[in-house]
Amino acid sequence: MKRVVLVLIFTFIVIGCATYNMEIPGVTMHRFAPTPVPHRFDDAMAQRRGDGVLFAGAAEVDITPYDRKVWIAGFGPGRKSRGVLSPVTARVVYLDDGKEAVVLIALDVVGMLNPDVNRLRALITAKYPHNVLVFATHNHEGPDTMGYWGPGFLIPVDRGVDEDWLKSTLQSVALTVNKAIDGAEPVRVAFGYREVEPGWSTNLWFPEGQGPIDRWMGVVRLEKANGEALATIINWACHAETLLDQSRISADFPGYFYESCRAHGGGMGMLLQGALGGMITGEPNRYELRSQYRGTDRRVAWAKQLGEHLALVADEALKDAPRLTQAPIRVQTAPLEIPMHNFLFRVAVDNGILRVGDRTLHGGAFLTEISTLDLGPATFALAPGEPFPSVGEQLKKAMPWAKPPFVVGLANDELAYMMMPDQWSDDHYGYERSMSCGPQTGQLVVDALTALLQRGR
Repeated sequence: MKRVVLVLIFTFIVIGCATYNMEIPGVTMHRFAPTPVPHRFDDAMAQRRGDGVLFAGAAEVDITPYDRKVWIAGFGPGRKSRGVLSPVTARVVYLDDGKEAVVLIALDVVGMLNPDVNRLRALITAKYPHNVLVFATHNHEGPDTMGYWGPGFLIPVDRGVDEDWLKSTLQSVALTVNKAIDGAEPVRVAFGYREVEPGWSTNLWFPEGQGPIDRWMGVVRLEKANGEALATIINWACHAETLLDQSRISADFPGYFYESCRAHGGGMGMLLQGALGGMITGEPNRYELRSQYRGTDRRVAWAKQLGEHLALVADEALKDAPRLTQAPIRVQTAPLEIPMHNFLFRVAVDNGILRVGDRTLHGGAFLTEISTLDLGPATFALAPGEPFPSVGEQLKKAMPWAKPPFVVGLANDELAYMMMPDQWSDDHYGYERSMSCGPQTGQLVVDALTALLQRGR
């Protein structure tokens, strides 16, 4: 009965909100036009060199919806965009060791659900879908890519994804992957691992300086034969929500890291989120400090400082790192069932707000995937949501050989917060419980990824 009443309330509000104009006066809204996307990844895999020399290519594409208003993801529903503060992009790195190859794609969005990840993979390859790894920076200032932030008040009453924009974006990203593959060249790679000092990220639910948090940054830099940096990839945990709920599209602090990375000679920047759950965020978001950062201008200034600092920390982490011309690649993937106990998520799925495709299993579980990536001495554990620091700690312990270890969230899916069972009853995490699939999610991810990490060793 409760579910029926809630659906009726949804229906009533949807009828009242059914007309909303997403056009920008005087701007033509360009419709999606399908373009053939050759499977260049499959072509490259058919031409194995077998020499072990690492090749890489990097490319980026602007995916900002300049021609329309969109629903902005993050915070509450119903936030319609009103202009662009800074571009949102997709960033691609192609890696090929002559035997195996992998594509890394990071988008400045809140998250990519696995069915949409698979749509993107199908545009890129017909044979090797799990060699395409897709990440989100968990940006709270970009277009809704999941559906949860459409029109509504407190709860969404309609799907927030502009499907026309999303189709165009997936196609543009696939074409950008081909550009990275075609531009691949011999590179040398360096790895670094360094702690980002306090004062930048914080655990929002605990007093200043307290609470679980992982401040360590893992770094990968790819350099051309002449020493010029091609790309710098950082893995660091912090919600990309520095600008809070302003209504202009932005990449938040990752965008300013990209700018600083290139300005410092690091090439194209890419951010892979870490164990950011429960609640790892930027220092200005602490409630006792928010009055000091009132207004978008002050928050933008701080986000720029953070982007600059992250670029400098990455440089420091790599200062004495050896440069390798060989870094064997290994990709592993396994399915994982996550029990879905969240009533609100179930209602959103039942009403088409969240589209999960055919991955809902009998018994109320969702099918997702976990992956690992070995790149030379480094190992990446890829989690399909927002792992708590405790989850990240367990995963790093599970790969003692990794130099350095990378724990990456928002990888190939976004199944919300992932905490360990003992944290489910912790009063600090009431909000996270409301945005989690269930109390066993974190443990299931740790166990499955640990088994995958150990496979073949």
